[in-house]
Amino acid sequence: MDTCGIVAEYNPFHLGHQAQLAWLREQLPEAAVIVVMSPWFTQRGEPAVLDPWTRARLAVQAGCSLVLELPQVFAMSSASAFADGAVATLAASGVCRRLCFGSETAILAKLDELAAELETIEADPELEAAARARQKDGLSYAAARQELVARRLGPEAAVPLRQPNDILGICYLRALRRLPADLAMEPLTHPRLGPAERLQAGLLRRAIARADDPRELAAALDGLVPARSAAALLAGAAGRGPLVREGAAGSLAYSLLLREEPESLARISGMQDGLAGRLSRAAGTLPARTPREELWPRLVEAGVTRHLSRARVQRALAALLLNLEADTLTRQLAAGPKYLRVLAFDRRGRYLLRLMRRTARLPVIMKTSDFLEHGAAGPDFAYQYRLDLLAAEIWSVLAGRGSGADFDTLPAML
Repeated sequence: MDTCGIVAEYNPFHLGHQAQLAWLREQLPEAAVIVVMSPWFTQRGEPAVLDPWTRARLAVQAGCSLVLELPQVFAMSSASAFADGAVATLAASGVCRRLCFGSETAILAKLDELAAELETIEADPELEAAARARQKDGLSYAAARQELVARRLGPEAAVPLRQPNDILGICYLRALRRLPADLAMEPLTHPRLGPAERLQAGLLRRAIARADDPRELAAALDGLVPARSAAALLAGAAGRGPLVREGAAGSLAYSLLLREEPESLARISGMQDGLAGRLSRAAGTLPARTPREELWPRLVEAGVTRHLSRARVQRALAALLLNLEADTLTRQLAAGPKYLRVLAFDRRGRYLLRLMRRTARLPVIMKTSDFLEHGAAGPDFAYQYRLDLLAAEIWSVLAGRGSGADFDTLPAML
């Protein structure tokens, strides 16, 4: 069976995602689409709007065949680690032969040239030292590398390193380069053209956060999301399903920042480079009676600097919620994903799962109790699934739903 993988968050599933699937069907009409999707917290460190099973079901209803979960430790990491974990997950299925992603440049040769150039810089001690030295001037590491690439290849060649989807695409290409020959995947990229694909999911999430009245929310969603996504979001806003609005984690993050000393905070992933102290001071000096919904954005703004991006600050706060320490993250990223958790599938996806019984390089997890059957799989396996379960519990609290829902939920079968 012809197959193609997609890495996604679907937070929430909108018309841009639908347009990508339509483009892929035109290019590969016979291919089954396998998605690896972020679970509870996203790559920007925010709680997902909807739970993973709802988002996975919406993806299958839109034409995907099989949705796998990206373990949480990779899902809320840097772009490079996010891409490494996602590509490794798809490859470990043993049935995925292509990887499709959107990009601003949409020319694989240009993106691949930059992927090779970044590898050259990191492998050359002098070039790497030059990039690191620019951080002392207040540049982020990413900005320093971009400046170095512009000097070596020319300003025009470095433009993709300023564009978010190009950056992620380059990370995918670098991850693909590291796969063994028997798991190789062919890259495929498409341009982000038209209003549907230029839609900024962040703007959509903010519209969801602002809309308290169902009619107001319905108006905000009109023309931005498919009907099924709108129904799921409206059900959540009306209390008939789980939904987490932007900024909902602010109270918990604020409480933890008040409790922990800066020295303890500095052990948390992402809290280095002075961020622990900045956030600790910010929490201690917030104005009295700061509204709950303003806690998260105020803390994030207090942490952002020229060399610390909003995504970096939010990931650090998410790591604080999950007590994910920097040393632990380093070990887990080196270990790679340890299982393939199934979130949803259709008839073709069921056939792929049968194939994966023979081809998968990692345990296939259909329900939470399956984790317990692999108790001898090692400490990395145990840590990753326990972090997933913790993230599920915290997300459930933020959504106002009962605890333990992860144990009772099976993959969506359509």
